[in-house]
Amino acid sequence: MPLPEGVLADLFSQRADDAYLQLLRITHPDTDGTYTPIRLVDRAVALSVSDDGDGDPVTYTAADFAVEGEGGTEGDIADDVGTLRIDLISLGALGEQLKAALRSQLSGLRVRIRLVRESDPNTVIHETPEDLVWKDVRWNNFEAEGRLGYPENWDGEPYPGDTYDPFHFPGLF
Repeated sequence: MPLPEGVLADLFSQRADDAYLQLLRITHPDTDGTYTPIRLVDRAVALSVSDDGDGDPVTYTAADFAVEGEGGTEGDIADDVGTLRIDLISLGALGEQLKAALRSQLSGLRVRIRLVRESDPNTVIHETPEDLVWKDVRWNNFEAEGRLGYPENWDGEPYPGDTYDPFHFPGLF
């Protein structure tokens, strides 16, 4: 979903009335809801939001992170949406929690990114799909970087229907 034209004009203008912020929520898919999401905002101080989709007020921790999108042709759904880099030193104890999550994850951490205005952080201007996957993450004590993409979807795959049919394998039917 592309950004609204007014937002694009503000983002590329030399001067804007209000700053835009990225709210980043990282969740662990393998814990059945027992894992507390890590919430980050790309500014110098923490930010409180009245509703994060769950109906509860939450606080996003100030962090140094960068989301870089990858361009594609219209109508083409790429496997990778972009890259995400997080400075772990700026997180302190939360950085240790993120490193523990990276150690224990098998299928990639789930990421949601929201674009909001600084003056009204409760109004979401743009939101990525809930289930972006942060995969192939390389990390050390200083930073973590990996690709953002869509999860693998095996529901639409024709296998084994196209391979095993009554004409080639009549004994199976």
